[in-house]
Amino acid sequence: MGSRVRQVLRVSLQSECEMVPVPLKCLFSDDDGTGKMIFKIHRMTCAFALSTLLPMTVFAALPNKPNSAHTPNLPEARAMALAAEAEAVVNHTQVVVTVVDGAANPILTERMGGAQLASMALARDKAVSAVYYQRPSGAFESALAGGKMAVLALPNAMPAAGGIPIVDAHGTLLGAIGVSGGTNPQDEAAAQAGIRALEQGAQ
Repeated sequence: MGSRVRQVLRVSLQSECEMVPVPLKCLFSDDDGTGKMIFKIHRMTCAFALSTLLPMTVFAALPNKPNSAHTPNLPEARAMALAAEAEAVVNHTQVVVTVVDGAANPILTERMGGAQLASMALARDKAVSAVYYQRPSGAFESALAGGKMAVLALPNAMPAAGGIPIVDAHGTLLGAIGVSGGTNPQDEAAAQAGIRALEQGAQ
């Protein structure tokens, strides 16, 4: 599939590179019509677009279906949300909890009374990040704090703790939980409480 994606993208970029604005032609074309600088601009533009758009294209090509393994059902997602909300109460915070399946499709979103509206989007972003990269969203927060600014260019990477992937005993990705509304450590603690509730329910 990666080969087909690259071929489609290469054809698209080739057609785009043929369209050079008139001002650029006037500025960089030689009198004899060689157009050497324009060719260099083409190459630079294509290289930049390929390196920038290809990762996004690959992510867009991911199947929008959950893994064949068991994904959290609605009752399990509710149990996770209740546990996360109970942890938020202990920390005197109001949060939004989102549980997604292995393809980052939402299963459940709950908002505690008083939780900020922005947390509706942030909780989902944390859960999606955990699914896409199969690691806690807090890993990107730590990387960014360590000076790795490239994290900001990663598609769907959320550099804030509170998103945790759901995996089975074999390490298979089943989904994720995302929590937002408190501080990042508080959101992380609430998400961990949700994970524990799911694990206890499976015993």
